[in-house]
Amino acid sequence: YLEKTGLERLVNLVLGPDAPGEVTVLATIREQAYQEHIPSGYLESPYWATLRRAGRLHIARKFSETERSRAAGILAEPRILEALDQYGLAEYISAGPDLVEKLTTGMATEPVGAAAVLAAADWSRAGLNRPIPGEILGTLIGDYLSAGRLARPSPDQIAKAIAWAQQPVYAASSLLSALPGGYTVFDYVVEHISGQEDMPVRD
Repeated sequence: YLEKTGLERLVNLVLGPDAPGEVTVLATIREQAYQEHIPSGYLESPYWATLRRAGRLHIARKFSETERSRAAGILAEPRILEALDQYGLAEYISAGPDLVEKLTTGMATEPVGAAAVLAAADWSRAGLNRPIPGEILGTLIGDYLSAGRLARPSPDQIAKAIAWAQQPVYAASSLLSALPGGYTVFDYVVEHISGQEDMPVRD
């Protein structure tokens, strides 16, 4: 999966001292993420030279009519097919819509955990592609709590909040993932937040 640290790890593999002589890499990348690396003007992503070597196969989010017909003949549960029609295969398998629901309800039931997700999401939305360090995330969480909450969360509350955000849904994906150097938010959730008019990136 070529996002967050995926591209960096791929480049290190291909260009590193222990690079294999011949290797085929099968990977995925979202269209929006790929677009961000296409050269613009005189600027070029450090990963573009690697990306341009790839043979690309575009996979649509939603089933074609033929694929949907086949799925309808296989799936016994109509609600699954309805979910696939609404969200797409990758989003359904990765529990993307359920993660959004967890975040939405968490704003009321787990406000510190939801604040951690929103802070980490804004880190990504601000153009910082590396994981947000835990120390910085802990510092920002208080700024994302509602105005009615006066006390800033304690270190213990922050630890429990991050643990809540890392709990996977259906053993598929989680709101927050721990990576070397910090935390990242599941991409589907970041895109959802970006699409909300009342959720601009904080200053």
